[in-house]
Amino acid sequence: MKKLSKKDRIILAVAGVALAIALCCQGWYYWPWIGGNVVRVHPYDWTLYSPQDISSPSDPSAYSITNYTHYSKRQLLKYFHDIVLRREYDGTVHTCAKWVSPIRLCVINIPGPKELEIINNVLLFLNNIPGFPGITLTNTVDDANITLTFYDDSHFIKGIYAYFNILSQDDNDNLTGIEIFVRSTLDPNLMSSVLWEELLQATGPMNDTALTDDTLFTSTSTEITQASNLDRTILEMLYCPAIRSGMNY
Repeated sequence: MKKLSKKDRIILAVAGVALAIALCCQGWYYWPWIGGNVVRVHPYDWTLYSPQDISSPSDPSAYSITNYTHYSKRQLLKYFHDIVLRREYDGTVHTCAKWVSPIRLCVINIPGPKELEIINNVLLFLNNIPGFPGITLTNTVDDANITLTFYDDSHFIKGIYAYFNILSQDDNDNLTGIEIFVRSTLDPNLMSSVLWEELLQATGPMNDTALTDDTLFTSTSTEITQASNLDRTILEMLYCPAIRSGMNY
């Protein structure tokens, strides 16, 4: 038997280490996708698989997501990473967060019926997102896990229309408490855009992206006055059972 050269031994050793790393790093997870296909996501790559590649029909990765947009899968994953796995004012966070328990929203100092109509439309939209735990209105602050308070201009610095704070998360990083503040003097179109954005961001997509204007989750445009098809797709991606709070890329 021919003795291996030093170079061959080094090559075999490197190959063995690479194989060991590959076996230990099965941190890939299946990303549910359009038309019954799924995307197997890895920090450095993603690959399309058909339903027969899924280990079990009961696997949460078999959950189907509708692509309501004209964007490719690659583009949608890029937007998801930027909108869901980042925080608008905290560059250190690169994990997703979502609700797993029902949301009870208390609205305080509401200016009038038009704002209530917008809020009800947002709630109707959210309650039709598959996997979303549900959201209802409550009149009691102590019973609420999200509060939305309207204030006049004196409570905001120039150019700020609204903001929100995360009050609490559980041990698994699931959202459990949020407060939202909205300027009460906005014109109707801007008020609609702001209310839709703040309420949707409070469910998990917390970053404003500069990658596209075709979304409420952007600071470069306020022309969109309600959820876009991209926003709906992003929320369905976030609330699929295979995605859990604390996941990163």
